[in-house]
Amino acid sequence: MQPQDFGFEYQQKISSRTRSLRVHIDRFGQVIVTTPKRYPQSLLHEFLTQSSEWIEKHLALYRRRSRVDEGNAGAVLYYGAPYHIEIQLHENGPTIEQKDSHIVVRPISPTPVSCALAVERWLKAEADRYMSKRIHELAKEMNASFSSLHIRDQSTRWGSCSASKRLQLNWRLIQAPKEVIDYVMIHELAHLVHMNHSERFWAYVERFDPAFLIHKKWLRFHGAALHKDFRNNPAFRSLK
Repeated sequence: MQPQDFGFEYQQKISSRTRSLRVHIDRFGQVIVTTPKRYPQSLLHEFLTQSSEWIEKHLALYRRRSRVDEGNAGAVLYYGAPYHIEIQLHENGPTIEQKDSHIVVRPISPTPVSCALAVERWLKAEADRYMSKRIHELAKEMNASFSSLHIRDQSTRWGSCSASKRLQLNWRLIQAPKEVIDYVMIHELAHLVHMNHSERFWAYVERFDPAFLIHKKWLRFHGAALHKDFRNNPAFRSLK
């Protein structure tokens, strides 16, 4: 099916584990449709036609949330605040250094990739340091106990909690305000008590984060910006 037939392009993913159709917008704004094996194309096209209004609506939301303010186009978010990038080539000192409202990058080589990797590694290390400590503080406050914590990159989730009490958090949350990071942690710790999203679950979350709706909305509005590719940062464009 050609893109103009729907007004948008899509990518079909075939899965042997799914029995029904699923559609979502990934972090790059691509429409992904997951189908079972040997699913008839005629039914797929019918599904896309019926879902086109929903898809267009969420594509518009993605585009709106992905807009970057011109004044902060070359900035990196750190705890929700924009830090502008200062590149120092052939200078001594640590690869990354936070100074006031900007981040100094002294890359190994003068390329966008080298700068991007340096920033990403630094943010990952900061995420590991901060989140590992904070999750235990919140767990103590909530009288909760988990078996393990893993901090990694997750394209579609900010966190998760398994039935075996294993927690996972997305390192990209280090770019969000601390109150928003707390919300995600409280959300996952609450799943240790309620493994669902029932009214009792949300009441439990609210008990420890009375402003959780505001924090949840922040993630919905700014989430796409936290997944941006640092190689495309305008501050690195002059490097070759």
